[in-house]
Amino acid sequence: MTYISYKIPANAQEEYPMSQYHFSKLLYTISLFTLTLFGFSIASHGAKAQQQELPKKFVNYIISHEDYVNSIVQKADTINKESAIRCENVQSRERLTPDLLSDVLFETREDIARRLQEKHLDEGNEEPMPVEELKPLVEEEYKTQSPKIGQWIEHVRQNGCDVLRQLNILAVAIPGDKPKLYGMNNGTTITDPYLQNLAEEKTIEATKLADFDCNTDEEAIIVDTVMEGFYNADRTQLSHNNQGLGWQERWVTSTCNRRLDIMIQFIPNKDGEYDIKTQLYPDQ
Repeated sequence: MTYISYKIPANAQEEYPMSQYHFSKLLYTISLFTLTLFGFSIASHGAKAQQQELPKKFVNYIISHEDYVNSIVQKADTINKESAIRCENVQSRERLTPDLLSDVLFETREDIARRLQEKHLDEGNEEPMPVEELKPLVEEEYKTQSPKIGQWIEHVRQNGCDVLRQLNILAVAIPGDKPKLYGMNNGTTITDPYLQNLAEEKTIEATKLADFDCNTDEEAIIVDTVMEGFYNADRTQLSHNNQGLGWQERWVTSTCNRRLDIMIQFIPNKDGEYDIKTQLYPDQ
C-alpha cells in the first residue's frame, strides 16, 4: 500500500468529486458534489483559517520530521479503520496543505542553550557546560525539535474502494514532545474544533426530525461533511465568494443504518460567534 505523499502541493486543496460511500453494511450513492476548500478568515471561534502562508520552519517540520510524519500515517490508518465507512483497500493517501489554528512557535537556539545549561547544572555539575560542548547539542535539538506551542489541522486525501475521502487530524503542540493528534470529522467542513463540537450536537438532535422507526439520536453517526458554499446577503444563493455572511454545509449521517443528510447553516451573530441552524434536506 502507498501511504502518504509527503510533498505538500502549493495548491493542494483543489476540486474533486466524491461518488460513493460505504457504511459498515450499507452501500449508498451520493450526488456528485464538487468539494472545494474555500478560504475563510478565522474568528474567535468559527471557520478554520485556510490558504494562509505557512512559516518555513513549520513546513520543514511537518514534511521532514520522521516521527511526526509516521504519526500522521498511523493516525490516518486508525481513523480509517474506526470509521463507519472504512475502506479495506486503500490505494494511496496524499497530505494536503494544513490549516493553522494558531501561531506555531519553536524554541530559539538561546532557549535551547538555556534549558540545556539548566539541566546540566541541575544534575550536580558545578561549572556550566563549555561552549564547544554545548553548541553541537543545541544545533542538533534545534534541527529536530517539535513545536512548543500551536494547533493546526492536517488533511489527508485518501483514495480507495473507488472513493476519494478526506481525513482530518487536529495536531496540538506539546512542549518537549511530538504533537498530540486527534481525529476530527471527515470531509471538507471548514469548522474549527470548537464550532465542530457544537455542530455535532445540533446534527444528532436534527436526526430526530426523520420519520425513522428507531432511536435516532442514539444510532446516528456522522460519517462525512461537505462544504457547500458561502451565503449572499439574503441567504438565497451559495457561492465560492466569502462575504462574511455565513456558510452552509451538508453533514452526512448513518442513522438507523440508513443515510440521512443534515443541512447546517453557520450564521455570524453580533457577539462574534455563530448561530447554528439545522434542517433535513427537502428530499428526505
